[in-house]
Amino acid sequence: MASAYWPDAQVNYGDWYSGEPQGMITWGNAFVQNRTVARLHHVTTQTVEIDGDVAHAETYVIWTMLSPDKVANIGSGRYLDRLEKRNGEWRIAIREFLGETTADVPASADPAAMAGAQDRSDLSYARPLKRRPE
Repeated sequence: MASAYWPDAQVNYGDWYSGEPQGMITWGNAFVQNRTVARLHHVTTQTVEIDGDVAHAETYVIWTMLSPDKVANIGSGRYLDRLEKRNGEWRIAIREFLGETTADVPASADPAAMAGAQDRSDLSYARPLKRRPE
């Protein structure tokens, strides 16, 4: 995640966090690890306006976070980014997160039955991806 930001970037998540990228990564990872057993983060529609070595992007995001007590937090928001091209490389210089909607709903999923993993044991890291036995 850190490579998406310039080291001197500012990252703002409402009243929850405002500061440098590494602090946001530490805060964000702790936030989800301490409160959830499964999570999805969908980055969707994006618009980008480029003006020389500066670009402004608006990106929509949808998330689902499942708590240990089977409550799903479902929400959406937007990332408003100022990107800068330095030495031929684009990265985020400023990020503002704007939450738009959120809802907590009972979930029927059993966290123990989830197939995904939040580490390199997840099937998405399998190379080559192999056929299952018949």
